[in-house]
Amino acid sequence: MIIMIVSIFFYDIIKSMNKSILYEETDIKDQNILRCLKDNDILLDIETTGLSRFKSKIFLLGFGLVKEKPDGNFSLSIKQIFSVDGDEEGLLTDFISYLPKEGRIITYNGDRFDIPFIEEKCRKYSLPSALSDHESLDLLKYYSKLKNFLRLPSMSEKTVESFLKIKRDDKLSGKEIAEGIRKYYKEPDKITRDLILLHNKEDIEGLVSVFKLSEYLDLEKAFINIEELKILSSSDKEMNVSFYGKLRRTLPSAIRIIAYPFYLISEDNSLRGTLRLRKKKLRFYHPDIENYTYLVKENIVIPKILADDIPRSRKRKPKKSECFTETEGFSMELPNKVKEDFILNAKESGILIFKDIEEEYNGEKDYVKINKKDDIIKNLNIIIPLLLRM
Repeated sequence: MIIMIVSIFFYDIIKSMNKSILYEETDIKDQNILRCLKDNDILLDIETTGLSRFKSKIFLLGFGLVKEKPDGNFSLSIKQIFSVDGDEEGLLTDFISYLPKEGRIITYNGDRFDIPFIEEKCRKYSLPSALSDHESLDLLKYYSKLKNFLRLPSMSEKTVESFLKIKRDDKLSGKEIAEGIRKYYKEPDKITRDLILLHNKEDIEGLVSVFKLSEYLDLEKAFINIEELKILSSSDKEMNVSFYGKLRRTLPSAIRIIAYPFYLISEDNSLRGTLRLRKKKLRFYHPDIENYTYLVKENIVIPKILADDIPRSRKRKPKKSECFTETEGFSMELPNKVKEDFILNAKESGILIFKDIEEEYNGEKDYVKINKKDDIIKNLNIIIPLLLRM
């Protein structure tokens, strides 16, 4: 999905003895992002000569100020304070003077890096605390729970941007940025400076785009229902079906969910998948044992109300392992990750849960019997939201 951004770019460099300040203003119109932003949000990213806040220096501090416009959209105004001659105290002083007194500080890993780094430097130079009065929103922390669900190798900013298909002109790594500033301080040149500034600017813009991850939060609530189901193949032993449904939101990138016997892929605002059903001999274990009678000779249970006229020598109270009814037919295996929640929903919907006749009573696998096409749709409408849950 392409971010709908209309850019008004004016590049105004104010030069003094120790800094250059760049201004950029952007209108944000992506509805997925607008829902996440607030007036006076401050998007923060710093560039440093190393990772230690006690030994390394801040040489570039960029922040984007979000302002709500009369039309309900937001504008993003980016300011970058670049220490031309390594004057870290002057850089921080300028930052404090520009920083609004209110607003969320939005970062990526900022609770561990950017914010402690800035606060330590303010302490070092006896400057007022720059960020302690602001609410912090660290997007790495906020979205970290999505890592496994989205099947991401890591939650690094580069990995997330790649997943969201965020394009960057900047190709430099953090290590290359640190090397670049050392080169710049030895021999200042516009190309190196502009590459560093571009990296920082796109990091800030990337913070806005990362909010699109919110589309994957509570995704189960976005599922509407199954609209189409097809039988792909069928035999005496198994049946393979495909299904198609809709979501109430549009996803930035496709996701895949594999939970045997289900395979799902959700892309844009649709969901499609496949399911394998197997023919099995099944047992339904009656939970209300007290309402059944075991017939010794027949080795079956019947409702207690039907056993009044049967001699006592031919009947007794059933054991838990004996109180079942057997049947045969196509069945849907319940994935382990959603089994407990499905069973709770099944009870409310009057769906019976079966065990495989060839398994022990305490077997781990559970099944739902499928008698007709409508049974598949009914069960899919219960189980898919559970699979979409993180």
